[in-house]
Amino acid sequence: MRENVDRNGFADRVTIQQCAIGASPGFVNLFVSSYLGGAQSTTVPEFVRSAGVPVIQEILVECKTLSQIFEEFSLQSVRLCKLDVEGAELAILKTLSHADLARIQSFALEYHEEAYDLDSLLRLVLDWQIHHVSFIEEHSCIGNISGLLCGPERPCVSLPA
Repeated sequence: MRENVDRNGFADRVTIQQCAIGASPGFVNLFVSSYLGGAQSTTVPEFVRSAGVPVIQEILVECKTLSQIFEEFSLQSVRLCKLDVEGAELAILKTLSHADLARIQSFALEYHEEAYDLDSLLRLVLDWQIHHVSFIEEHSCIGNISGLLCGPERPCVSLPA
């Protein structure tokens, strides 16, 4: 990642944190997969089992919550929070306080039926009562992607036809 950031001239705008994001601080096992260039690496053992993720290595890594990241970097506003965490999306979203949610303008995330059901994700987001939910089509090589567009001015849900 550091090489990519440097090569593309983003070093003055990108801060790299060598940690996982999860539901609680501490340390977690990162299940490293070679599939899709490592794109299915995850901290969620249930996802590994249910999705049949080919694990080549387990690494103990530091884990932080989104709230910790917001505080550590004094982030008052986040325009887009992209969660690409291979099955940990719901657990991470459940940890967000009202203060955290007020900072985040929008989300983009995948959902993984191997780790949790879509109904649970939708119930959580709709209970926040400040989000618009839309769906992007399913892509077989990258999974299911949901765009969650936030804002008090959009308290509704769009379901696919």
